[in-house]
Amino acid sequence: MTEWVKSKKYPGVRFRLHPTRKDGVEAAKYIAIFYKLEGKMRQETIGWSDKRWSEIVPDGNGGVKEVLHKINEKRAYAVLSQLQENQRLGRKPRTLKEMREMAQQAQQTLEAELAEAKSRNLTMSDAFDVYLASAKVDKKDWVHDQTRMVLHVLPYLGDKRLSDVSVADIEMLKIKCLEKSHEPATITHVLQCVRVLYNFCIKRGMYSGENPTRHVKFPKVDNARRRFFSDDQVDILLSMLEYRHPDVYDMTLLSFLTGMRFSEIARLLWECVDFENGIIHVDGKNGETREAYIASGELENMLRRRKQNADATPYVKKSDKSIPGLVFPGPIHGGEMKDIPDVFMKIVKALGYNDGYKDERQRLTFHSCRHTFGSRLAMQGVPLLTLKELMGHKTIEMTLRYAHLMPDHKRDAVANLRGRKITEVVAGGAN
Repeated sequence: MTEWVKSKKYPGVRFRLHPTRKDGVEAAKYIAIFYKLEGKMRQETIGWSDKRWSEIVPDGNGGVKEVLHKINEKRAYAVLSQLQENQRLGRKPRTLKEMREMAQQAQQTLEAELAEAKSRNLTMSDAFDVYLASAKVDKKDWVHDQTRMVLHVLPYLGDKRLSDVSVADIEMLKIKCLEKSHEPATITHVLQCVRVLYNFCIKRGMYSGENPTRHVKFPKVDNARRRFFSDDQVDILLSMLEYRHPDVYDMTLLSFLTGMRFSEIARLLWECVDFENGIIHVDGKNGETREAYIASGELENMLRRRKQNADATPYVKKSDKSIPGLVFPGPIHGGEMKDIPDVFMKIVKALGYNDGYKDERQRLTFHSCRHTFGSRLAMQGVPLLTLKELMGHKTIEMTLRYAHLMPDHKRDAVANLRGRKITEVVAGGAN
C-alpha cells in the first residue's frame, strides 16, 4: 500500500491507495482522519472506499435499522468536523471510538425505554422523556425541542395522559402562547413539537388514538428577510467599521463576499482556508459542510493579512475556552465568539439604516450581510440551484425567496422566444 496522501479538498483527511484493490475503475482508498486531542495527534480509521459505513439508527417503528453510507473523503471530513466541534465545546464523543460506543449505548437505552413505554398509558411528560432519548440519537437540534416543551408545553399539559389531551387543550396552549406575545414562528414551533411527539408515540405503539394537533390551525409564518444593504450602504458601513473596529470589518467583509453566517465565521479555522485553490471549507449549519470561494483580491488580501499576523503571534491559551487556529478568536478568552460585537449594530443605528422600520424582519442586522450576498447573486442572474449551493441552503424552498430579484432575466427569456421580440410577434399576427 502507498504512503499516506493528504486530501486536497478536506483538511485532516488522508488516504492510502491499494496497489490492486479497486473501487470501480479507481484504486481503492484506505481512508483515515488525523487530528489533535489533548495536545497529541490521533489517527482513526474510517475504512475502505469500496465498503460502506454502517450506522445503527431508530427505524421509526420502535426498533432499529442499519444504514449504510458510502465511505469517501467527504464522509470522513464530516465525521472529523463533528468530533472537532465536540472537542471545542468540551463534550463527547471526541473520538471515533467514543462515537461508536455512545451510539450503541444510546440505542440500547432507547430500546429498553420503548419496551417499558408500550406497556403503560404515559403522561405527556413521561412520553417526552422517551422521545428525547430517541431524538438525542438521530436529531441534531433536539435541544430546541427540549427547550420548547419545557418552557411552553409541559407546565400546562405535562401531567395529562396522552389519551386525555384534546383538541381544545391544544387550542388553549396556542392561546396561552399568544397571551405571552410570542411570535407566530415560536407558536408554530411549539405546536410542531407536540405534533412530532404524538406521531412518535403512535409509530412506536405507545399511543393508539388520533393526534390532537391534526385539527388545530397553525399560525401563518413568514420570517424571510426582504431588505439587504445597498452598494452605497455597504461602502459606508465598511469604511466606518475599518476605522472603528478592524476585526468586525474583516468579519463583515467576509460575510458580504461569501455569504457566511456569523456562527460559521466565528468557528472558522485556518486549516479550512485553502489559499492555493481559493476555497474556504465552511463548517455549516446543522453539521453540514460547503465551499465558499475567495474570489476577490480584497478578500484574499484581508485573509492573508490576518494569516500573517496569526503566524507572527504565538498561540497563548487564555482560558479553557481558548481554541488554537481560529481565524477570529474571541478577544477576551481566545475562543469561539457567540455574537458579533456591539459596534456593528451601533454603527448601523448611527447611520439610520433601520429608521422607520418597526418590523424586525425588515431591520438590517449582521445576518443581512449574508442576505445581501444572496440577493446580489440573484440580481446577477445566478441560477437558483447554484445559489442554493453557495448559500448552503438545505432545501430549494429556502433559495426561492431570492427568485423575485430576477424579473429582468425572466422578462428577457420570454421576450426572446423563437428569436423574436414579443412586440414583433404580436405585430405580425395583426396583419
